[in-house]
Amino acid sequence: SKVNIKVFVTPGCPHCPGAVSKAHRLAMENDWIDAEMIEATSFGELSNKYRVSSVPKIVINETYELIGNQPVESFLEAIAKTQTTQS
Repeated sequence: SKVNIKVFVTPGCPHCPGAVSKAHRLAMENDWIDAEMIEATSFGELSNKYRVSSVPKIVINETYELIGNQPVESFLEAIAKTQTTQS
């Protein structure tokens, strides 16, 4: 089923570009994955909704959260968990 990855970032964060790159690379490689980059301070309402207290914060399918520039394997593990819970 469809997967949505939101990556919350701030402009000065040195770790955010890596997290965004991984999310978007997954989206480019798989038509079932959509990735979004959200600038946390400009979109305060979304940041509050997803309880963003540090960046990069990655939210997968509204249910799984990762903090920091995680390896791509962590993205894939979280995606697999969302697929299991949706079945």
